[in-house]
Amino acid sequence: MKTLTKELWFETKTRVAFIDITDDVQELVRESAVRDGLCLVNAMQMTLT
Repeated sequence: MKTLTKELWFETKTRVAFIDITDDVQELVRESAVRDGLCLVNAMQMTLT
């Protein structure tokens, strides 16, 4: 079974922001060489302080 685990880190200039990570995720899926399956994207920590 093929798998790939990567972490993506983002910094924002404002307290609340929306970041389009579609291109980043698509590139990682291509890199994984997985042809069929699921892609789980999980926000491990979100700080709203």
